[in-house]
Amino acid sequence: MSHRITVRPVLDDQGGETGMFEIPAGGCRCRALELLVKQKRLARNALMHALRYPH
Repeated sequence: MSHRITVRPVLDDQGGETGMFEIPAGGCRCRALELLVKQKRLARNALMHALRYPH
């Protein structure tokens, strides 16, 4: 994928980061990546470039 996915951290009840991220933008790119994984054309644990926004 040539475009980055935009992510932001998921926060717990106290406002701390959980180590997980949600995708507020780039949903189509995310679905395209899921399809590549399903087709076994991309490893499930492949590293992706992402643009991280603060919470």
